[in-house]
Amino acid sequence: MTQPAAPQPAAQSTVDELITAHLPVVGHLVREMLARVPAHVRREDLFSAGSEALVTAARAFVERHHSWDAAGDRLCAAYEALLSERRGGRTSRT
Repeated sequence: MTQPAAPQPAAQSTVDELITAHLPVVGHLVREMLARVPAHVRREDLFSAGSEALVTAARAFVERHHSWDAAGDRLCAAYEALLSERRGGRTSRT
């Protein structure tokens, strides 16, 4: 798989904002995954892999959409749909 090119300096702050905003999700997923992987898999390795994936995703997102503001609502909606699917179709909104 090809890595997205590093963003231009103007877009770098957007990438940084995306990473900062979503890094807690990586931590949550690591805690969730630790219960499902063999005991020899280290937390640090999972966090490293998750962080690398987040950086790649943030760069690709900014490359495609050019800013958080331009597509932030779509990203949030997609994330909410993913969470809903993981919960078996239940949504957190009433």
